[in-house]
Amino acid sequence: MEDTILSTFCAASELRTSVMRPGAPPILLHCVEIVESRLAGPMRETQIASSANFGEDQLSMAADPKIVMNSKTETAIDKDLLAILPRSVFPTTGPVHVRQLRMGNTQKTELEHPACPTLRRGKVSDAWAGLVELGDPQLSTAKRQQRTQVYNSTISHANLERQLLARKGGARGEREAYDEAKRKSDSELRSLHTHSQKAQLLEDELSQAQQIADERSRILANLQAEYDELSERNDRLLQSVSEQENMGIVCQELQKQATYLRNLESTNATQS
Repeated sequence: MEDTILSTFCAASELRTSVMRPGAPPILLHCVEIVESRLAGPMRETQIASSANFGEDQLSMAADPKIVMNSKTETAIDKDLLAILPRSVFPTTGPVHVRQLRMGNTQKTELEHPACPTLRRGKVSDAWAGLVELGDPQLSTAKRQQRTQVYNSTISHANLERQLLARKGGARGEREAYDEAKRKSDSELRSLHTHSQKAQLLEDELSQAQQIADERSRILANLQAEYDELSERNDRLLQSVSEQENMGIVCQELQKQATYLRNLESTNATQS
């Protein structure tokens, strides 16, 4: 309801500015006076709070009052507007019906005007919109363009927010996938590092074993050489011993032969 009151006063301010221009219809000032008289009488109760959507020049006609507009006030304003508006502006081809709508504890007034699109099932602000267009079409066009721009910017902002949320969700999923892949890669790297350390230890042990084997091979070769040398010496000793035994036997035989020959010679000498 406060939006309706503010829009009504804004429209009244715009109309009052419009009727001061040359060539404006005099009936507009009469409409402004009727609406102001309907709103400024017994309906004043408290002060209007400051609003960021409307400037001080637009609320100057209100003189800082808060006006409670009920269904009777709306109906009276609608009837007065329809009574003073010329048929060239809002042609009527049928009766105008005022319909009361009750939604919960609130009551709403709507006009059923069969011929006028502006007044058909509209609020008082719809009628004022028609009057503003009549008084200053350029201002109304500028406002429509401004509202269109605001609507487009709002839709664009909402689309950007949805895209941002979608991107955030996608980025969150990508981040989780990246973290999972990073954890797996870190685990694999740690496993590879452990295996590489084990392989390095095994290689060190293998090199040490090879060194030990080479050293033992050299020792074995030396022992084998010493064994061969000792075997050769033993063979030579055995051979010399055998030769010495043979020479002893030969000497004994020679001594026996020499003794026999001496005995034989002595026997022959004796016989002769």
